[in-house]
Amino acid sequence: MSRFHIAGLVLPALAVGCQAAAPSALPLSDSQTWPVTYEANAYSGIWKAQGNAEDGAPLERAEPVTFNEPVTSDEPETSDDPVVQGMVLLECKILQCSNAELARWTGREGRTFALEVPSGEVPAFLARTQGDLVSAPKLMLHPGAKGSLMVADQVAFIESFKVVDSGSALLADPVVGVATEGFEVELSAAPVSQAMGVTVLANYADVRLESSEREVTLPGSQTPVTLQQPVTLLQRVTTEGLLTEDRQLLLVAPANEPGSSLALFVSAHHVDPEGKLKAPDETARLWPRTTPKLIPPAE
Repeated sequence: MSRFHIAGLVLPALAVGCQAAAPSALPLSDSQTWPVTYEANAYSGIWKAQGNAEDGAPLERAEPVTFNEPVTSDEPETSDDPVVQGMVLLECKILQCSNAELARWTGREGRTFALEVPSGEVPAFLARTQGDLVSAPKLMLHPGAKGSLMVADQVAFIESFKVVDSGSALLADPVVGVATEGFEVELSAAPVSQAMGVTVLANYADVRLESSEREVTLPGSQTPVTLQQPVTLLQRVTTEGLLTEDRQLLLVAPANEPGSSLALFVSAHHVDPEGKLKAPDETARLWPRTTPKLIPPAE
């Protein structure tokens, strides 16, 4: 009899424990694969971003970009709204999360891929994931122009030593170099019919400082010095396609931490000449999670 009562207590407790666990985000209901190009390079040296690495400000370069419009019918366009007017608002979210979470949500096991996903299903995934939303910058561009968004950190290192003759002795002055790590996203968008032709180039740079095991004695000095050599791992992911305002682009690449991925979400909205969005911004509530948080280099 006592065993029956114990089992009766254990089962409700298990049920309560299951209910207390936060459910994961539902799998995507509708996703489309975009072509993606991935390349990575590990080298001795520093990363030189294409944009302005000094202040990290968004850059806009007036370089025209053209997209081939898909042929849907032989009938001419009947819309009276000139899509070439106004501006294009591009929003990016850079997320680091586990591979398992991303695979459950997207149904994809690959380490690198690009998906077009419904915008309405992105906030639920961002709210429930255990990952870190690194940054969520925005960029306003003229249609067809290129722009850059950069979220970066800098690490100082002893690049070299300069020997100076003070008259009475030879002095070794260290020369400090600066290595940059973080994210740079180059974007362009041009209205095409009822969609946006979007091109994305994402650069992810991770820097490690390796100390030389050999002691170097400078001329005229008996004191050994140690030089630091930055080692950079640079990943580059590119894709392009047509994106409607109710869809977002998800671009995935491996993260530095084992078992983690870097996920870049991109959305494009047409802004009319008065500066008002054609579609409402449904992601404003995610801004409290946008405090920059970058992974420091390994010791």
